[in-house]
Amino acid sequence: MSTAEQLSRQLIADPASAFADRLTHLAILHEANRAEFKLYLRTVQNEASTNCANIFEISIRMIAYGMSDDALAWLKSLPPALQSQHPVPLALANCYEAKADWPGLEKFLREQKWADNEFTRLALLARALRLQGAKDVAHANWLLAIQATEQRLELLAPLARLASTWKWDAETQELLWLILKKYPQERWVVPELYQLCASTRNTQGLLDLFGWMLKLDASDAVAKNNVASISLLLNLETNKAHALAREVYQRDPTNPVFASTYAYSLHLQGKTQELRGFIGGIGRGVPGAEIFGAGGKNVLAAGRRNPPRAGEKMTRWARASRVVICNPLFNHATHRCSSISFALNAPVWSPGMESRRWIFVPPGKHIQFSSDGEWDFPAGTIFIQHFDVAARSPTASVPRLETHVIWHMRESFVEPCSNQRPTRFSALEE
Repeated sequence: MSTAEQLSRQLIADPASAFADRLTHLAILHEANRAEFKLYLRTVQNEASTNCANIFEISIRMIAYGMSDDALAWLKSLPPALQSQHPVPLALANCYEAKADWPGLEKFLREQKWADNEFTRLALLARALRLQGAKDVAHANWLLAIQATEQRLELLAPLARLASTWKWDAETQELLWLILKKYPQERWVVPELYQLCASTRNTQGLLDLFGWMLKLDASDAVAKNNVASISLLLNLETNKAHALAREVYQRDPTNPVFASTYAYSLHLQGKTQELRGFIGGIGRGVPGAEIFGAGGKNVLAAGRRNPPRAGEKMTRWARASRVVICNPLFNHATHRCSSISFALNAPVWSPGMESRRWIFVPPGKHIQFSSDGEWDFPAGTIFIQHFDVAARSPTASVPRLETHVIWHMRESFVEPCSNQRPTRFSALEE
């Protein structure tokens, strides 16, 4: 017998123990696969037979234990007066859900009226219908569920949680926006909306969210920057976006994120000389230069879709790809290297973009690994990161955006030089 089980037995032997203590003991017996589990379950059921809240708690645990059929049979054996008192009807509905018995759930819900919880009944009915293919009727019931909340926060919030649990992303977003507009002081909605839009790659939704934040506080520099960067990516209201990018950068030129947005804005406007002057200050204390990497590890680049092939000289690949490296030493590279594709275990949020990454390690060289510190990359290591604009459909063409190249030479990374030999370039590189 485990220590937890021993302590639990001592606890429930106390006359002052609570019903929650008996539920804990029931869970321990189930986890230990004790033969007495079912007998004790019957004891707990009998004790809870007149308490609707306790009945609901037992049914939840039975469903979690994979006993949906038993839970449904037990609930149906209760007196009709108890079956109609909340939250017992919800417990019955949860049993049908757990069994994936959507026709049974629909039949049960159509015969019900849940008073203050009517919005939940209608939402569950919408789900049952939707999973049976009756999408139009399901949508109508979902709209009735929203209407039944009467736009009360204490009802809208749980309805949004239901939709989120079911992974109804569009419905969840609609409800969160309704809450945010009706109750702007409920700022918990902002990170919820942000996470939802980011996870579903809804860049337009993010733009709407940051635009709403900017309307609430016209001095919010972060919101201005986000509106500017996303608008530029989506090619929407670009004049306004360029103005916002310049404004936030001039307001805080030491902010690397603002500097990045401003640099991208200059590039899109074709302001080549101004942009080169901006980049040329790297390593000389120009505000905002740190966005391009400590020690001036930048290059200007425009990428081709594929990385260099194994054995292909980097200089030849660079010329074929129209990659412009602002360091004359790179043009004398002679070593050959093969590519290794990799991904980040904590991906950077890049709205509206798809990224791919490769690393090149010179033949015979090795990366010095450390489990609790920085890794040491050998001289000649090359990192490439390529961005494409995300396709709007599986068949849509994918515009190329930019390619980042960093070359580790000897004891330092490649630094840009001040002489800008190319007359044209197509992307900024980190």
